Amino acid sequence: MAILRRRRASEEANYENRVQAALAGLKAKKYKSKRQAAEKENVALSTLSDRANGKHKAWGTAFASRQLLKPAQETVVVDWVRHNAETGRPFHSTDIKNMAYEMTGEVPGKNWMKRFAGRHPELVNSRPAKLDPKRATNFNKSTINDYFQKLASIFEEYGGIPPEQIWNMDEKGIQLGGGRNKGKKKYVFLKDMRDRFRIQSDNLELATTTHKTQPLDVVIFTHVQTKWSDHCQTSAIMKRHIDPVRPPCFTTELVEKAFEKTGIYPLNPDVFTDADFAPSKSFSSKMHVPESFPDDIDPPSSEIPTNPEAGDESDTENSPQVEEFSTQTDANPDVDMEDAGEGDGCESDSGSDSSSDCDSTVSTTLDDDDTALDTSFSSATTSQSQSTAESNFRSLKPPAVRSAYEDERLAEDPESMKAEIEKLRDELQKYWDGLQFWKSRAEASAAHCTMIKRELAEAREQIANLEKKKRRGSKKTLARVLVHHEYVEEFKKQEAERLEKENAEAEKRAQKDAAEAARVSRMAEETRSRIFSGSVSSYKRDDWVVLARALGVSDSGNMKEVSTRVRDYISEHREELSENPRFSGLNLVSGGRRQPVTPEDQGASQSTIPAPLNPSHHIAPSISAPQGPM
Repeated sequence: MAILRRRRASEEANYENRVQAALAGLKAKKYKSKRQAAEKENVALSTLSDRANGKHKAWGTAFASRQLLKPAQETVVVDWVRHNAETGRPFHSTDIKNMAYEMTGEVPGKNWMKRFAGRHPELVNSRPAKLDPKRATNFNKSTINDYFQKLASIFEEYGGIPPEQIWNMDEKGIQLGGGRNKGKKKYVFLKDMRDRFRIQSDNLELATTTHKTQPLDVVIFTHVQTKWSDHCQTSAIMKRHIDPVRPPCFTTELVEKAFEKTGIYPLNPDVFTDADFAPSKSFSSKMHVPESFPDDIDPPSSEIPTNPEAGDESDTENSPQVEEFSTQTDANPDVDMEDAGEGDGCESDSGSDSSSDCDSTVSTTLDDDDTALDTSFSSATTSQSQSTAESNFRSLKPPAVRSAYEDERLAEDPESMKAEIEKLRDELQKYWDGLQFWKSRAEASAAHCTMIKRELAEAREQIANLEKKKRRGSKKTLARVLVHHEYVEEFKKQEAERLEKENAEAEKRAQKDAAEAARVSRMAEETRSRIFSGSVSSYKRDDWVVLARALGVSDSGNMKEVSTRVRDYISEHREELSENPRFSGLNLVSGGRRQPVTPEDQGASQSTIPAPLNPSHHIAPSISAPQGPM
């Protein structure tokens, strides 16, 4: 059996606000005692007493230094969650964890998202309905204003059309099983959001706005789908028919509500709010940002004193800086993308290889001693209290310079000394509040910088997709490989080594080819004009090939085969070759001695060499063989 823990009063959503109200009442002397303040504001007396005496701080403030994101950064994340949910691009919980990593450079733990949602109970996970991009694009203020202007001109032209003569006709497709359910994947929305949808293509052929302007789509068909789904869940397949569903969906009240909700009758051009037009911002030529997106920050004219007891430690490394460009928020929401610059925003720890850092207009190296934050700057601090802190800080003037004589006179009067100390404490508190305000503002600006960097990257990707030429033919998905920059450098190095090796090999091949060409040319020349003499024992293969070609013998095969054919040929044609001066000096016996040449042989060698036996090899047919036995 599960044990349910009793919820503590301090865990209530507005408990901190009641504690702050009690403290403010005590300071303004609204309550006579702490007990009276605790009873009136319904807070624990011990808690109020400890907070008033400075023993404890708000839970969110005390543990803020242990959070991955600072309260100001979490507020920015929530603002962007609302903005993207309203524009039909809700974040998944994984996206929010990625934002935290990009802002801090640290990977959130497995329970971080659960704790983040616990600190922001206004967030909720929900399955959104699909919204086709064509519908989101065309349902914008310009289109709807033109629609109502034309509708008003028609009513005026015909002198007012009776409501019973205004018709709306459309078809509704239903499925036997009750229709498709929403996707299983959940996205983060705000609890107060009425419409929860996500832009996703339905492959509509026509660009329409009927999902908002057609009475049947807005009211009637919604009831039909709901009733039909319920009917399919409770009825057998053979009994599923549309007739039982029709009567409760086509009532007079629903029809009147449908025409009123779409602004057709009574005619109401202002029936749609900015939230209805928000999805069109995703396809606008201008960039839209949350209302909390900062303008160019104007640093204070006077110098902010630092806390000498605070260190410079921070749980965030390489915090993103504020990108220096001006934008407009959703209160005046159009921001030219061209004005946002061409850079990639500020460099973060998300693994980006961008080497350019954006210039910061606010230093993010302020003191980070969150444990010393005053209760007025807890996680529940509102924008109104921040504005008060800023105005109080800007109203401060440099302290007056007092002489030693005035200090001595002040020391003699205890009441004046007490009043002076109280005044100095109040001024010091204002300085501290101002310091925390600017620190919180710097953290929020850095968080906005990270978020706008993501938005700019997404916008550039959309522009690239629009400018990319459509491919014809195969519709297969092209492969894309993502490689780390260190691997790219290693690949370039290996590629350079490979090219160098190929060039060296090509040079060697060229030298080898040149040597082979010279060898072939030399062998051809020797085949035509060489005079063979001496012993054949030192002959190499090229020598045997040249001799074979000169004799007209086949030179195919290895050296042994060629030499055997040459020897056989010479043995058979010994008498003919002995008369040929080119071959008369040959000695086929290894190590044998050549016989001396007679004067007759010398005369024969000086005669003209006969024509070759094989014209194709340009060799002489025969010369006299060596004298004496072979």
